[in-house]
Amino acid sequence: MEASAALESKNELKKVLGLPLLVFICLGQIIGSGIFVLTGVAAHDNAGPAVVVSYAISAVMAFLSAVTFVEMAVDYPLAGSSFNYCLAVLGEYPAFITVWAFVVDAILAGGAVARSWSSYLAQLCGKNSNFFKIQHGGYDLDVVAMGITLVVTALVAYGTKESASFNLVFKGTTIILIIVVLCLSYPHAHRSNLEDFFPKHDSGVFAGAAVVFFAYNGMGLKAPPESGKVKSLVLAFSCTYMLVCTTFCTAALTA
Repeated sequence: MEASAALESKNELKKVLGLPLLVFICLGQIIGSGIFVLTGVAAHDNAGPAVVVSYAISAVMAFLSAVTFVEMAVDYPLAGSSFNYCLAVLGEYPAFITVWAFVVDAILAGGAVARSWSSYLAQLCGKNSNFFKIQHGGYDLDVVAMGITLVVTALVAYGTKESASFNLVFKGTTIILIIVVLCLSYPHAHRSNLEDFFPKHDSGVFAGAAVVFFAYNGMGLKAPPESGKVKSLVLAFSCTYMLVCTTFCTAALTA
């Protein structure tokens, strides 16, 4: 409690995130390309049709991990749960390393996503995936990926509520498209593929769970809710993981 009190700020940020925005922020961090890529990998190499069970196991583990972030976010809400916890318990140097680990993770992940958007846009225009790349000084520069990164950065800097509202619309559209794809693919699914449900028994299921756990990446959300209470964050995470687990398991069944 003393450490928490020492970290209190006199200029706290305005708490504007309600439950709907929190849920969609969580969805925005979790639902991505993993649902389309990792399902086939885990099913082929490890779990077979039981990849559905692997997704369920991973969802439970990811939820428990997320709850630890919730607890730290409420106890140390100043500048990010992990950073403040390390600062109070381990000191400045471990806290410095921790926060830069998060920054590097965000930079690498953001760059990869921006590059994939550029590639998809090029293919949508009927061009090669590297169409927007230009050669400069021996390096490949993707102008569209750079533009997307700058626009999203400006949106985030403009305001928390505004960027969260944009994320709600954007991720809501993504979820609707995923549901449409699942509904269209379901009639083409073959029940015969489920006959040998556990080809590698429980070892294959848990090996598959280790693979698909990456699809739940993003469970470290640390933004405090509008009420500032742990109940709101736990409820947001609970709703998120129920929705994500249902979506992933359904996608695995129709794959």
